[in-house]
Amino acid sequence: MRNKTERYAFENLMPTGSTTFQQEKPDSKPMTEARPVTHYELDARLSATEARMDARIDRIEAVAEVIRKGYEEMREEMREEMKALRTDVKTETNSAKREFRAISFGLLLAMLTTVFAVMQINSSLISGTVAAMQHGVATSEQTQDMRKTMEATVSEVRDMRKTMEATISEVRDMRKELAAARGLKNQASRNN
Repeated sequence: MRNKTERYAFENLMPTGSTTFQQEKPDSKPMTEARPVTHYELDARLSATEARMDARIDRIEAVAEVIRKGYEEMREEMREEMKALRTDVKTETNSAKREFRAISFGLLLAMLTTVFAVMQINSSLISGTVAAMQHGVATSEQTQDMRKTMEATVSEVRDMRKTMEATISEVRDMRKELAAARGLKNQASRNN
């Protein structure tokens, strides 16, 4: 409840007593015996009815005024709340924009750093590969020279082996001849 005035204004609009429409009790006299109403009585009744209607209209207008004031107050409160909400939204939006810019800048910086790092890694891999290839070429040339030298050495060793085998064969033959000659000399000395 807002205040007592509003509560009473609403209570005054409510019908008193029973909620059903109450009609006046008919006179105990039959209708045929009803007396005619005079002009003054009719004016008095109309004035009383008019006064009651005016009072009701005044109460309705008072309630309407209370409702209008409540509506105006509520509208003003809503206007202030909307203004505060609009200010909050603006503040939050600006804050979100600043945060978005900071995050965007951070992401851009991270991407550039990543690209630069990948370029550096790629450059070092390429230079390492080129150096390894040049070293491999030099090693290959040295290996070829060593292979040729080894082949020549192996060939010389084979020749030496053949020469040695031939010499050994000659020595064996000479031994056999010497042994045969000794054997003949011994036989000859025995025979003599």
